[in-house]
Amino acid sequence: GYSASSIRNFFAVISGTLDHAQKEWLFPVENWTKKIILEKPDNVIERNWRDPTEKIRLFNSIERTAPWLLPIVELSLELSFRLGELVKKVKKIPDDEFYGLRWEGVNFEEETIRLFREKNDWKKSSTELKGRVVPMTPRVKKILLDLHGDLSIKRTGPVFNTTSSSVINAFRRACNRADPPIKDLTFHSLRKIATYELSKKIRNPILLGKITGHRDIKTLSSRYYQPLIQDLKNLININEEIDIYKKGLIVLKEHLGEDGVKTFMQRAYEEFTKNTNYN
Repeated sequence: GYSASSIRNFFAVISGTLDHAQKEWLFPVENWTKKIILEKPDNVIERNWRDPTEKIRLFNSIERTAPWLLPIVELSLELSFRLGELVKKVKKIPDDEFYGLRWEGVNFEEETIRLFREKNDWKKSSTELKGRVVPMTPRVKKILLDLHGDLSIKRTGPVFNTTSSSVINAFRRACNRADPPIKDLTFHSLRKIATYELSKKIRNPILLGKITGHRDIKTLSSRYYQPLIQDLKNLININEEIDIYKKGLIVLKEHLGEDGVKTFMQRAYEEFTKNTNYN
């Protein structure tokens, strides 16, 4: 009666215990779990913004139902943070044992964020830095500055004083109360959306993994980098497009993303009207 994912997680614990007994305690035991073929979980969800208004409707609903959630959502969308990197899993974890987003890791001068520990640290060698350091985007810097307040005051501890379950419940409620309601969008969907948007700016998958925290390039490409079929269609037919304006939009969107195109068009219009000599 358990899901394939739950069964695999259970066997992972057993396997890890047997491996530890072999290598650390020199127990003459066999890891029999490696001989068992387990069902693979069928939980792949292809999710991006389904229409241009969905992100706006989500943000509007969050502002109405749980304004405290908005900076957490924005940070995840900007830099593909995992939920566990932004907030504690449970409230009872002491502040000094939370190694995700802490004020000690936020450097406004260098415009970087250091996570002191991350999910894949156990795969790293002894010479590799635990956690990861990522650059701030201008939006991320503004969000953190607003949360921090007076820079003359030194802040320590977690940036957000909440838990994973609180975030998940508030996010689900915001989706349900959006107008109209938003279906099949989870907080983890934001990580997939963010990774796809970042992939347009960072073409090298190894460098992209440095931002998102993925060590396995195969996992990064197969599970998180899910290009939209419309984007692929536009790119494959770009040479057939005779309208230079539409062709330009395709190229800009590929490199700048949806929001980047809007910003560019606005700036281009302002520069054009400022520099045009109507006389």
